[in-house]
Amino acid sequence: MSPYEFGIFSGATLHELAHVIAAAAPDGQTSSDIAIVVKLGRVAFLAPVAIIFGWVYARQGQQAIALTRLPIPWFIFGFLIMAGCNTYQLFPGNLVVFLSSASIFLLTMAMGMNVKLSELKRAGYTPAVIGFIGSILLSIFGRLLIWLLHI
Repeated sequence: MSPYEFGIFSGATLHELAHVIAAAAPDGQTSSDIAIVVKLGRVAFLAPVAIIFGWVYARQGQQAIALTRLPIPWFIFGFLIMAGCNTYQLFPGNLVVFLSSASIFLLTMAMGMNVKLSELKRAGYTPAVIGFIGSILLSIFGRLLIWLLHI
């Protein structure tokens, strides 16, 4: 794979920006730059896709929904506002560090709130196997897309 192709592959298939940077960096600056742009492009689509999925999900089982009643995940707007404030460095650095640490802590707590060990035992290895298969398929489809589009 060329550095350009590897950058696209890394940015398109890895789930975390830090992983994208770490994976693409050994292949050089071009690979890193392309990988970061592709990954950030994916992140930029999160808000509109979340809104569209919310709208489609709400329409299931209904004939029509008024535009005034569109179920919008409002946290997305908070995310976009905070991302913009951070991009333009509107907050002091120490506040950004604190808010970042607090958000990671709270997110970690939220993920564990509904975890029940008995349900994990009952699920067995199936979720891990499905995750592994999903990762393999994502890699295959990512590489296939690069090949099909002649990128």
